[in-house]
Amino acid sequence: MSGRLAPGERSEQEVSWGTGLDAWEVRDTRGEIIGWVVVDTPRRESGAVYNLSDAQPKPGRATPPRVSPHPDPMQ
Repeated sequence: MSGRLAPGERSEQEVSWGTGLDAWEVRDTRGEIIGWVVVDTPRRESGAVYNLSDAQPKPGRATPPRVSPHPDPMQ
């Protein structure tokens, strides 16, 4: 994903699953990296919600989702 989100705005994204951790950069309005949201997707799931305010200072362990995912019915 590339783009800007206003406070409270949402964006739906698809991430690769089965490949381990997927790190997403969070940037400020100047384009500087201010943190990372790291998504753990070991299996096909949907519905997880991550807040950008939960971004970690560096990529590492998975960021806990605010809303947990559920198994994808398409499996």
